[in-house]
Amino acid sequence: MRWEHDIDSQTTWRTQAVFDDKNINQPTGATSAIGDSPSYNLSTNITQRGGLFGLEAVHFAELWYNSQVLSNYTWNVAPGGNATLGRLSSFYDGGHHVNWGGRAREEVKLGPNWMGYVAGGVEYTTIAAVNTIFSFPGGTAVPAYIPIQRDFLNTAPEAGLLYRLNDAWQFRSRVATGYGTPNIGNLTVTPAGVSGNNSQLASQTNVGIDLGADWTPDPTVKLSVTGFYEFFRNELVTQSPRRIAEFYLQRAKVGAPRRGSRRGLAACPGWRLLAAYTWLDQFYVDYTEQLSAGAFDAPVRPRR
Repeated sequence: MRWEHDIDSQTTWRTQAVFDDKNINQPTGATSAIGDSPSYNLSTNITQRGGLFGLEAVHFAELWYNSQVLSNYTWNVAPGGNATLGRLSSFYDGGHHVNWGGRAREEVKLGPNWMGYVAGGVEYTTIAAVNTIFSFPGGTAVPAYIPIQRDFLNTAPEAGLLYRLNDAWQFRSRVATGYGTPNIGNLTVTPAGVSGNNSQLASQTNVGIDLGADWTPDPTVKLSVTGFYEFFRNELVTQSPRRIAEFYLQRAKVGAPRRGSRRGLAACPGWRLLAAYTWLDQFYVDYTEQLSAGAFDAPVRPRR
């Protein structure tokens, strides 16, 4: 549900509520994941077109709250086909994943040809559940209870500047940060690829620098060229030590420069043609990958 209201000719208020239910039954490998995880997402924001110190400006502010029930049962798949379930391997139920935070953006027209903006967001995340793991000594199921509790505080500031030389040329620059929070699946599978406690993970962070230009020689043709350079730290990656497992390396960092261009054509009524080219090169500054196959188990330090 979404409600939008114009408070006045310059101010708009929007509020949105979303209910989502992830109900899975996935016997897609040696194990089957079964669970029901309803979630509730609430957000409200306000946009006002006004002024700042005598300059034209657009003000934006938003608050949000998200809550998800954590429920997942991992069953061993029995031999013989037909996705027959065997013994229960592990489960968590009744846990929660909660996010709440806010974001603000200030866009200011600095002059006839200049526009700049600053923005920032902050989010607090709590993930909590009890991971119950079963072992079978002598054929009897013995549970082990592993509490998972992790809190994250993330921020994401950014700033940008736009210069329009004339009707044909526009130049853009931006510096932005971001983050990625581990999920319950990352926190309940250890680097050994088995169920357990992996809650030492930190949030992934990144910084991106963008420079670009847009050329519009006439209303039917536009050419855009943008260069990106991105730095990642504490990157969340996936490795497979004897089985697929989500895990994390404390000091992984990736630099990923990218360049791209896009052309558009709309000379014929009703038709539009888009073409794009992107070049990507990424390399690891500090990262060790653990490779395993049978009895082989060794760390490898890839460069690219």
